[in-house]
Amino acid sequence: MLVRCLNNKISGVDSQSAIGQKLRQSVGTGTDLLDVTVRSLYTVYAVAIQDGNPSYFIADDLYESLSYPLAYASILFEEFENCVSSCWKVAVGGEESKTEVLIAFKEWIDDDRFYENLIDGNDREVALFRRYKVFMDMEYPSPSVTDEAKVLEGSWLMCSKCSDAWESESTLGMIHCPKCSALLLNPRYLPSSYPVFNPSNHSGYGAGDRHSLGGV
Repeated sequence: MLVRCLNNKISGVDSQSAIGQKLRQSVGTGTDLLDVTVRSLYTVYAVAIQDGNPSYFIADDLYESLSYPLAYASILFEEFENCVSSCWKVAVGGEESKTEVLIAFKEWIDDDRFYENLIDGNDREVALFRRYKVFMDMEYPSPSVTDEAKVLEGSWLMCSKCSDAWESESTLGMIHCPKCSALLLNPRYLPSSYPVFNPSNHSGYGAGDRHSLGGV
């Protein structure tokens, strides 16, 4: 799922609305500018619904230093492409849970402490999220990328940037050139194939390796 930021200022949200009050409580006083960029696109890695209000877990502009996604109110974004990830599962919260609905990948769904452990920097959770992030970032074609890899004979592709050739059987929307690391549209993208991600077999999609797909 891809969303585009419409507003990155708390002052742009009605202070009298429930979501506006919640935003102000969550960031504290004196903070207005959020760490997202207006008009920029963000991949949604999970969705949590509390009090009827959805929040998107995205890699915001501080992700490189944080290494974990943060939840942002959906009111700050618009759905740019509503492509549901094949990794997503749905869980309904119990009576004691603040989260009514959580949409995320299996390991996050199955472990109530997954996100807490991810924030704490636990190796397992950090490695799992990074693997899922790579897959979900590549899962569908990005509208911000215009260059496409070229199809050669058999399973070979050629980079439209550096002309390097490599073998790939990936049917994801995006692919990386293993030589120059260019991010390219995948000419073999099959939107109806619904590849299922197996994090235990994953080392980096789009790098020219054969992708082993299995059940999550």
